[in-house]
Amino acid sequence: MSDFVLDSDPLIPTGVPADPVQVGALILGDVLPADAITELVADQQPTPEDLGAACVASGLPTEDAVAKLTDAGLDVVLPEAPPVEAD
Repeated sequence: MSDFVLDSDPLIPTGVPADPVQVGALILGDVLPADAITELVADQQPTPEDLGAACVASGLPTEDAVAKLTDAGLDVVLPEAPPVEAD
């Protein structure tokens, strides 16, 4: 089943494939189990950086989102914070 393509909204299909960050969000939202990642096409499988972006974008506190994914056995790399400009 390595040719499985996940819709961006699996509950109300849109015909638009989910990008890797959206896949991370679906895992965080308990819509997709973490072990299902390997069943997706390669273009949809999130990298640790994609999962980090999903953690930052989620409605959960970032630390809680990271903990949820790492508890599921996934590696997470948070994006670098932009540099703070001095006045």
